[in-house]
Amino acid sequence: MADIDTSAHQCAFTTLALSTLGADPVWDTRLTNYLRLQALAQGECDFGKLARANDDNARVQMHLESKYGTSWRSNPIARADADPSAATACAAEDLWTESLCEPYWQAARDLAMTPAPTLAAAMFKVQVIKWDELDNASSMTREPMGIITEDMARLAAAPINTAAVAETEANDAEIIGAWNTRHAAYDQFNALPFSDVPNEAQTPEEQAQWAIIDATEETIRATIAASPHGAAIQLWTALQHDITDRQDEAAVLRRDLEWFKDDKGQDWTIRLILSALRSLNAIEAA
Repeated sequence: MADIDTSAHQCAFTTLALSTLGADPVWDTRLTNYLRLQALAQGECDFGKLARANDDNARVQMHLESKYGTSWRSNPIARADADPSAATACAAEDLWTESLCEPYWQAARDLAMTPAPTLAAAMFKVQVIKWDELDNASSMTREPMGIITEDMARLAAAPINTAAVAETEANDAEIIGAWNTRHAAYDQFNALPFSDVPNEAQTPEEQAQWAIIDATEETIRATIAASPHGAAIQLWTALQHDITDRQDEAAVLRRDLEWFKDDKGQDWTIRLILSALRSLNAIEAA
């Protein structure tokens, strides 16, 4: 039976997560992927093949202890009897880690790196960092406290001119919509197995996501921007075609100028694009 405190915490955690949906399509896509993988990993551990393998192994060990005593592991015959179930449990755990845990951990990192669209999302992100111990994860490319500080600073900024935001969204609806669809397609593409493997033909699933990316980029290219926000999206799209580093690409998809604050090692074209993006941000904030 599950521990009541753990179950209560999980229910509160999930309720908070679901309350953040609907404010931003990129956040929604990554949150959905995170919750989906969390449920699969937890289910496999609690009542899937891994759970059954661990239960079988525990029963074998209990039987051996009752037969040979608490020091049964020092008995070669007992160890030989234990080896098959122990090997099965070990293989099940390795499969669980590779097929479910590693994608889940990546989803947690992706969500933590995504700008929180609301205060509820920022508060949930704090819980994700604690729950998944991302502050101790060497694979995190940014320091978690810095991410949270940025979220809170952005959310606590001067009151938003809702009329101006609505006008921007209306004037550049095609560009903004195309960017959001493109972003979601990249998330789907990067979540596919063996995505972007060199010298290997793309799968139909990969081709489907690239078709979406190509179509949305054509919309972004062909549409005349009506605001600094729309023009910035066009430049971010152009920037992604000039970079090769995966972490830089993730920063582009987040539209994270802070990531590129030290751009001296970048090519001149990239530095010019970043300079234009900073100018557009300043114009939009004025």
